[in-house]
Amino acid sequence: MGKNEIKVRIKEIVPKIIGTEQFSQKRKCGISYNILKTNEDLSVVNFERQFNIHINVLVQLLYGVFKKIDFQKTLIVPTIVILDSLTVTNVNEPGVYIVDFEGEKLVRIDDVKNLEREKSHNASLAIGYAIQLNNLVHVSPEDIDRRIEEELMYMIHRMNELVNIHGELTCDFEENTIKESELYQYNLSAIFLYQWIINK
Repeated sequence: MGKNEIKVRIKEIVPKIIGTEQFSQKRKCGISYNILKTNEDLSVVNFERQFNIHINVLVQLLYGVFKKIDFQKTLIVPTIVILDSLTVTNVNEPGVYIVDFEGEKLVRIDDVKNLEREKSHNASLAIGYAIQLNNLVHVSPEDIDRRIEEELMYMIHRMNELVNIHGELTCDFEENTIKESELYQYNLSAIFLYQWIINK
């Protein structure tokens, strides 16, 4: 399947997903980090102007959302998009990252200057969804759209479940215009959907 065909399919699938009734309430959701605290205070969150979260809290949150997913087999991969060096404590370089849960590290895979976007808020942290291109060969062409839709719905729904429990932050969905991306060298498509985490 060529890059152009993927772009066309994504443009058809994403509006269907983020336009569903489940996510259409202003397309926003809330999130809190209180549930993620341990004996050590991992939470370093400043809700005044500059959003800030500790790397341990962020990864713990993502682990809670994505822990049941086998990313060796999925078509969709969530990335972490960090636009500001102050957004995530201990992450000093803005960029697009993938979480390596086994190696317990964030792996930087792209520079944020390569991102094409026009957002209407000052968010500096997002989950960016991309397609794992090397896994497309294991799925029959007639099943690709269904798989992408199911996996994306599951990931967004898991995030939505967590954020609906609490409510100090919100999420805003934004489609990305699909363009060439440095992510292709990692067998990933360009990010096609952002789930921005913003202050209420």
